[in-house]
Amino acid sequence: MTDGTGQVRQPLPHQPETVEELVNALKQMIELAADWSETLHELRRPTHRLSGPSAVASLDIGCRRMEEAFLELQIAVDDVNSSRRGL
Repeated sequence: MTDGTGQVRQPLPHQPETVEELVNALKQMIELAADWSETLHELRRPTHRLSGPSAVASLDIGCRRMEEAFLELQIAVDDVNSSRRGL
């Protein structure tokens, strides 16, 4: 999340108090994770050109971890929604 000037801001201005706020916060984090993952992928070519294969390998690991975080956040949203239906 950016603050309009391009600076990353705190994603959660406050802790969620309701299930709806929790789902919305998780969805915001999903968007943030997707943006970060995309940015890391875009950095792969210049990293290779400017630094070399070792840095690219580290970047690839970071990309995989961001993709895993993205998937885990989606699972968390599904779990919260499932628990809400069970109430």
